[in-house]
Amino acid sequence: MNKTNYIPLNSVGCLIEEVTGITYPMNEDGTPDLMSDVFIEDCTEEWFFALSPEDNSVVQDIRMEIGTYPIGPEK
Repeated sequence: MNKTNYIPLNSVGCLIEEVTGITYPMNEDGTPDLMSDVFIEDCTEEWFFALSPEDNSVVQDIRMEIGTYPIGPEK
């Protein structure tokens, strides 16, 4: 069985699943709120602007890996 790897994005209070690009709000205990998932390409422009440089690098690497970058949300 594969273990899901969540990467914290502290600047936006989320976790991102590195294989699927699904984001989850981070609970107070650091676990993902699995009932509130959002696909990375459905995140708002404000969410992307709020990412720290380090978190942005993680997000862009994941987007490239899953094939959604440089094509992003329509503006």
